[in-house]
Amino acid sequence: MVMKSLLLFCCTTALLYSPTVVHSMSEEHRLEQRQKHGYNQWPPTVVPNTPGWNRIMNRRFEQISRIRNRDDKWNAWVAIMTSALIATNYTENGWGLTRAPD
Repeated sequence: MVMKSLLLFCCTTALLYSPTVVHSMSEEHRLEQRQKHGYNQWPPTVVPNTPGWNRIMNRRFEQISRIRNRDDKWNAWVAIMTSALIATNYTENGWGLTRAPD
C-alpha cells in the first residue's frame, strides 16, 4: 500500500512539474496569416464563379441562415460547402437532370 501511494505521488509530481511546451500563435499572427491566405471574406468565392451559380449559392446561404435547429443547420452548412466551394458544378444548372435513353 505504501509503494502504491509513493508511486502515485511520484507520477503526479512528475506530471505536474514537468516542463510543458505549448507552441501557439498569437491572435495578431493568426489574423495576419488568415488575411495572407485569403480567408477573410464571407461568403467565400464559389466555384465556378459565375453570376448564375453565385445567385443560387447565395440564396442557399440565406436559406441556411434561417434554419433554427442546430443539427439541421450544421448538416446544411456541410452540404453547401461541398457544392459551393469544393466540387465544381458539371452543368450550367449544377447537378442537372437529363433523360436517360430508352
